[in-house]
Amino acid sequence: MEFNQPTRRLQQSEVCDRHLTATSDSCCKFKRAVDCPATGVPFLGAYKRNMPKLRRGLFTKRVTAPKAEKGVFILGREKSVSRRLWEDARDFFKKYENNKTRQIYSFAYRKYIDYCRSVHNAKSKEECAAHIDDYIRHLKRKGVTASTLHTYLASICAYHGVSMSNYDKPRRYTSEYSKGRLNNGKKKRNDSDLDNAKYKRLVEFQKRIGLRRNEIRKLKGSDFVYDESMNPCILVRKGKGGKRQLQRLLPCDVEFIKSYFDGSENPVFTTEEMTNKLPLHYLRAKFAQRCYAHYLELAEKTETRINLEEEVRARWNKYNINQKTGKPKYLPKRLIEGYYFLRGKPRQFAIENGMPIKYNRLAILSTSLFALSHYRNDVTLASYLLVI
Repeated sequence: MEFNQPTRRLQQSEVCDRHLTATSDSCCKFKRAVDCPATGVPFLGAYKRNMPKLRRGLFTKRVTAPKAEKGVFILGREKSVSRRLWEDARDFFKKYENNKTRQIYSFAYRKYIDYCRSVHNAKSKEECAAHIDDYIRHLKRKGVTASTLHTYLASICAYHGVSMSNYDKPRRYTSEYSKGRLNNGKKKRNDSDLDNAKYKRLVEFQKRIGLRRNEIRKLKGSDFVYDESMNPCILVRKGKGGKRQLQRLLPCDVEFIKSYFDGSENPVFTTEEMTNKLPLHYLRAKFAQRCYAHYLELAEKTETRINLEEEVRARWNKYNINQKTGKPKYLPKRLIEGYYFLRGKPRQFAIENGMPIKYNRLAILSTSLFALSHYRNDVTLASYLLVI
């Protein structure tokens, strides 16, 4: 018989004596359901090699069923508590459009479930919600960085509908970031060495373009274009969050970067070239710093500042669109006027490393839009301009 309908419970009397043992709980681990050769009744079978050859084509997908009552046999096993809790959270995180966000939140919450199950034997969402403070203390004892702890806590608070401000968590500081840094404590390898001649073509390209790894991997020979202000750019068809973006080039780099693009639909870099552990994000930060120096010079001069501000507004209005209204989002004056002064630990970090403590807001936003495709000055400043 074909096994197209949902599996039903089987009474003991429906299973022949010859295969009665095959319906016991000990066989559930084999995860296969077939028809009983003698009676035609579905039951959990043993390994394929133990079944008659004529019946081997009837193996089907395992069906998960509720826990069996006494005297009743079930096809499949009940889901474990941990898996049920994680699947409920995973379904909740599907509401986020960004696939990376869904993956990170699902991964982080699964770690929280493992903690709640092993330490507190929690069996429901409500019981898990009672141990968030304990989990934060547990992560601190393990020596998890403030940035990682913040990511883990964000997924937990999002799922349980509580504010992160309700919990005592360490504050994140730029000086403590390790991702995308050369001095992150990791052992240097041949495939992570920026001086390795094998990767010279990629490294020299990244120093002048500052794209993300996946964005570089997807570049084609026809992606050299011009933007709304007729400045040479590299087209990123699908960047972070699925965004289409234009990476503007600095005037001194145009001819060098243009030599990589031949107008074809072939990839700019081969799979072999992209198989490495190079700190490409570090080079992205260094490119952002070069861009800030260039735009700072333009922003400080009256005759060039007006034109730069117009180009910033044109890029903002074209790509920073409100999804509900279909209109450009409002550009606050505070993002383009005046200066930003570092405070606290970032200020101390900048002084110790001989970096500026005052930053031009228009130059920061120009770097955000044209070099990083961000719309937040604080992210550009903390994660890129203060990188050493």
